[in-house]
Amino acid sequence: MFSFVKSMVLQTPPIVMLQSQTAGVADVDWYAAQVSMGDPLDGVARTLLNGQATDGHWYAHNFTGTQYPFETAWAILMFNPVIFQAGGPVAVAQAIPNPAVVGQTITLDGTGSVNPDEGLHEPGLPGDTIQSYLWDLDGDGTFGDAVGSQPDVTAIFTAAGVGDYLIRLQVTDTTATSFPSSGMGDLSDTDSAQVSVKSANDAACAACIKDLRARAKRGKVQLVWGDTGADHYNVYRSTTSGGPYTFLATTTSRYSTYLDRAVTNGTTYYYVVRPAAANNAEFCQSNEASAKPVVRRRRRR
Repeated sequence: MFSFVKSMVLQTPPIVMLQSQTAGVADVDWYAAQVSMGDPLDGVARTLLNGQATDGHWYAHNFTGTQYPFETAWAILMFNPVIFQAGGPVAVAQAIPNPAVVGQTITLDGTGSVNPDEGLHEPGLPGDTIQSYLWDLDGDGTFGDAVGSQPDVTAIFTAAGVGDYLIRLQVTDTTATSFPSSGMGDLSDTDSAQVSVKSANDAACAACIKDLRARAKRGKVQLVWGDTGADHYNVYRSTTSGGPYTFLATTTSRYSTYLDRAVTNGTTYYYVVRPAAANNAEFCQSNEASAKPVVRRRRRR
């Protein structure tokens, strides 16, 4: 049984469910299944509990008594699957976009963080998962300046102004609740990243797209730019030169063009475009282009 448990949890990702070759038999959680809960068989955890002696130790599951002294140790290890793998979560900190422009929307992103034993648990208990995302944005070592997997920190970095800032993410799982017999508390991990905040005219922010142009038409504005080979482009708009800019749309156009129809004639709009990867991580920001759609009067004959 010990070898079986190791073979399940050391897979990447770990194997949680087993599938029967018999038609009509539901998949079974090899670790947490219980006949008393309607499952077709008892999983490893319930099997171990059923075989535990009244004084707390385990024995008689082997063909030779010379192995009995090891059974208790093996049983304890099997009750805590996280021992066979990293167990604790792995924090991954990002900021989108990065570099960013002062005043634009900046979102921290911890959704890439990983929990190796996601969903695993002792019988009758909730599955292990990442329960908290805490951010340290001022370098004081205290996590709590922002909370959540994707907090909006625009106001914080707008107030901070131009500069490079170290951000740190701490993620914590629910080991204590999901595996109480392990005797461990909740497990945590941290990761760091640098956020660069630039001025709207900084050359580094405009390096990727330098030729963004806006063409005013009646009731619409057409944007065109040179293709940089990005997965897609995020289009932003503002009614104030220099922003802050509001996300408008995403386009995968290979012709590097976008038509903004949600405009009011007589209003000047300011646009920037940010190339992005498949995971929507934005690389940089284009030059700003502006246009004012107007109503064209018909000539009288």
